[in-house]
Amino acid sequence: MRYVFISDVHGQFEKMIDALNGVDFNKERDTLISLGDLFDRGPQSLEVLEYIMSCPNRILIWGNHDLRLRELILGRPYNSYDYSNGVLETMKSFCRNLSFYSLGAAISVFKTNDDLRDVYKLLWQYFDECHFAVEFSKYVGTHAWIPVSADDEDAYDKWGRRMRESCYSYTPYWRDVDFEWWFDTTWGNTQEMFRQKVFVPGRVLIVGHWHSWRLRKFAEDGYVAYRPDEEINFSSFFYKDKLIAIDGCSNLPKGIVNAL
Repeated sequence: MRYVFISDVHGQFEKMIDALNGVDFNKERDTLISLGDLFDRGPQSLEVLEYIMSCPNRILIWGNHDLRLRELILGRPYNSYDYSNGVLETMKSFCRNLSFYSLGAAISVFKTNDDLRDVYKLLWQYFDECHFAVEFSKYVGTHAWIPVSADDEDAYDKWGRRMRESCYSYTPYWRDVDFEWWFDTTWGNTQEMFRQKVFVPGRVLIVGHWHSWRLRKFAEDGYVAYRPDEEINFSSFFYKDKLIAIDGCSNLPKGIVNAL
């Protein structure tokens, strides 16, 4: 049996299938590991959900978009960033392409329309199966990073102004931290974790969340600057024996889903 990792599909069903076909993924033989953020932004979140849940061998990891969607369906207030993050596109897809202008109206219909009950139940089955990490003898897979410890110290910018800078360090008990710490970690700044070289001793960390090309550029140049005419390498980024980043920026026209 093989384990095949994907991440940050963001409703791009065809790109996901292309990636899985590219590694000859077999539903019956292989185990699919999703590192989260299956939904939002793209138009086919329902198709993505149905395919993932049709795989008999699957391991599901929370992404920040998945957790936020769960909050909204539970009744948390929605904000402007939920629109910019593409949640309305997700709800339109889950409601079988009904048209909505309001996220609140879309969520209300999704929760109450009997014709959508099967989708609603399937989504909650997905939520119920999600974990925060999967660990093997050589690898740890999670969405953005593992929980880390942070200490603030004084730093100064180039004008001599005092700033507060967070310094991150490995947390040996990361497996046992509470839900809220893990929740916050799914929204974390992967590039900053990479910059400060906070890795898992003796393991290769496999993550999504932060576009692989950004980490690659940072590793090469020490900073990230995007030019519209630049050719972007969206493939997975391998860093020594410490990190593999697989978010292929699927929501961009030339972005892809990476299958590892």
